[in-house]
This record gives sequence, structure tokens and C-alpha cells, in this order.
Amino acid sequence: MSGDKPRGVDGVALYAVGDVHGRADLLRDLLTRIRNEVQADARPNQPILLFVGDYVDRGPDSRGVLAEILAEQRRDTFRMICLRGNHDAYLLNFLDNGETGPMWMNVGGAATMLSYGVTPPRLKTDMSAWRDASAQLKAAMPKDHIELLSNASLMASFRDYVFVHAGVRPGVALDRQTEEDVMTIRSRFLSSDDPADGKVVVFGHTPFDEPYVRTRKIGIDTGAYSSGVLTALRIFEDQITFVRSGRSTGQRPAQVPPAPVYSASV
Repeated sequence: MSGDKPRGVDGVALYAVGDVHGRADLLRDLLTRIRNEVQADARPNQPILLFVGDYVDRGPDSRGVLAEILAEQRRDTFRMICLRGNHDAYLLNFLDNGETGPMWMNVGGAATMLSYGVTPPRLKTDMSAWRDASAQLKAAMPKDHIELLSNASLMASFRDYVFVHAGVRPGVALDRQTEEDVMTIRSRFLSSDDPADGKVVVFGHTPFDEPYVRTRKIGIDTGAYSSGVLTALRIFEDQITFVRSGRSTGQRPAQVPPAPVYSASV
């Protein structure tokens, strides 16, 4: 790590958005706040907008979330990077294999299906009905929604920061991390003081009441679907702040909160 404090890209503001989980209303508001901030900042370099994944499930409007991201992409205000979360992978798996549907329903998949106008089968054991539902959902989803999730990356790195959905496995080089680890790891990553050999890992997946800030980790999932608060981290050179939408709004300076109690839910 260079200098006393971790640094982002010189002269470029980077915004990393936490798990949205079907809350298109919060995302719409957050993106407006970020665009307004960028406009007021008036810096010449194109800012980066990065999503850490889990766009779908649990909240009421997964379709709206993907539509908002695609609309933002078309504005070309930002260089945009979308990472894939485990819930996004569950959706893609269901489109390929309808028999994974019952498992997906256990983690909030019904909300995603309903947002596209597809009703989940009543019986979890009726595999024929689940295969039919998979075909219906694939037909109902716009092609660019599927492509957005299919083309999403697993990791991004900028100078002293690395971005993933869930975390990284400590002691394993970044280029050797598995898809399962970066999308689902939790306790082993959270218990490590330096999981990425000196880099700061920015992650979602594990919800916290407040952004989780440690020397080598920053968690930005504030449980939007249940808390009503969606959080983005702003990195500019060696400074970090937060932009939030929902019950707790506005920009906040980065602070180290109390040690969290994290959820075991996926």
C-alpha cells in the first residue's frame, strides 16, 4: 500500500454501491444524489460507478433495479462496473435449470419472479412446474437484463482497493480466488485483519447497520431491502465518504463503528 493511507485512482472519484436487493426506489434516489454530487464536483475525469452485486431477490422490484442500472449505463456519466453477487448467480442458475427453483425460493427468489410477472409454482416438489416457470421467466426478462448479470465480473481492483461481492479467502492470491469464495465467503474473511495482503477489500453480502470500516476492509451492505437504507462508498484519492439513500440520507464522513453482529443469512 502506498503512503500512510490507501489511495484510489488519482484524480478520479469512485463510487461503490452496496447490495440493492430489489429496492429500485432507493437505487433511483441514490443515483440521483451521486449524479448531483458529480455535477457539483465538476472534475474533468470520468468517475467510476461500481456495484458489488445482489441486485435481485427479497425486495419488491428486481426488474426495476436492473432497468435503473441499464438506464444509468446509457447516460454515460460514469465508467460502470457491475460485479455478480450470489443472488444474481441463483437467478442465472434458475434460468439454466428450473429444478434449482425451490432452493432459490428459500433465499428470496419469489420476489424476483413476481417482479417479472411470473408466479412461482405452489409445490416445491413439482419439478415439471419449476422447469416451466424457468422458461416463463427467461421469456419475460428483457435480453439486456440477462446479459447484465451474465457479463458481470467477479472482482475489480483499483490501486490500493479490491472490490468483490462477499470477500476473499485470506492467504490466497487474488488471481486464485474461487467464484464461490468471492460470492459467498463470510466468517473466515470477516475474522481476518488483512485478508488481501495489504489491499483494502470493499464488499457487500454481509449486512451491517452502518458501513463497516476497518483498516483493510469496508463493508457497504446496509440491508437495503429490510432497513430501507442503501449505501455507496465514495473513494477519491486518499479520502473516503459515504452517500446514502432512504431513512438515513446524505453524505457522511467515514467513521469506525462498533464491532458488528453479522447475520448468518445468505
